[in-house]
Amino acid sequence: NYLFLRSLQTLLNDEGDGFGEVFYIYFNVHWDKSDVDLIPNGSCVIVNQTNKRDYVSKCVDYIFNISVKAVYEEFQRGFYRVCDKEIIGFFHPEELKDVMIGNTNYDWETFEKVHQGQAVWI
Repeated sequence: NYLFLRSLQTLLNDEGDGFGEVFYIYFNVHWDKSDVDLIPNGSCVIVNQTNKRDYVSKCVDYIFNISVKAVYEEFQRGFYRVCDKEIIGFFHPEELKDVMIGNTNYDWETFEKVHQGQAVWI
């Protein structure tokens, strides 16, 4: 959620003395219809000037890594059933994308020059 991420930036930018009283937040996050402690007993640990960077880091880690881990692992398992792990290492990301979804932007002149005089079986 864009607003939530902006509010994390607001926490980082705030340097006021009354940080805890102004924001009054704990080391937990409400995400995907549940409350999650970001550290053990996080719902009892208040975020302050000293630990706010750790709080933001743990929020970002939870949102972009931990909360999607199971879904990503299922995707990865299926992906590697279709495309061998060893082969993927040979490609740069753009090349892999072209292999997986195709590329219709061919340089036919270069292709003809490279293969001129060679039998090409299509």
